[in-house]
Amino acid sequence: APGAQVPLRAARTALVAEDSITARIFLARLLTRQGFDVRTVDTAAALRGELERGGWTLTCVDIELPDETGAAFLTGLVTRHGARTVFIALVRDAEDRAAARRVGIERMLRKPFDQQELEMVLGRLGLLATRA
Repeated sequence: APGAQVPLRAARTALVAEDSITARIFLARLLTRQGFDVRTVDTAAALRGELERGGWTLTCVDIELPDETGAAFLTGLVTRHGARTVFIALVRDAEDRAAARRVGIERMLRKPFDQQELEMVLGRLGLLATRA
């Protein structure tokens, strides 16, 4: 049948937790272009709520949200939800990268976000949009 290669769109969901409105909108747009169904939140509390509901392929998390920040915050997320979603840390500098690595998050996107970097990370995860 024609179109047998079409991926299940419903299975491609991305949750973006980022408190900068411009960064949030830009990353959401990049992910939407990659075929993801995107929901954005701007606090750790809202992020937790969405993660509890579940069903996220990908979770992009700013490691400094207004209501929670740092290693303990990330460890809790990874411990509780790491088996059900792939975490990508949104980082500013080497210090942020080190904090993400300490809790076992190996995949990162540097701010300001870059389409090529995102495509590289998605490619490694096997989540890059297949172009016709």
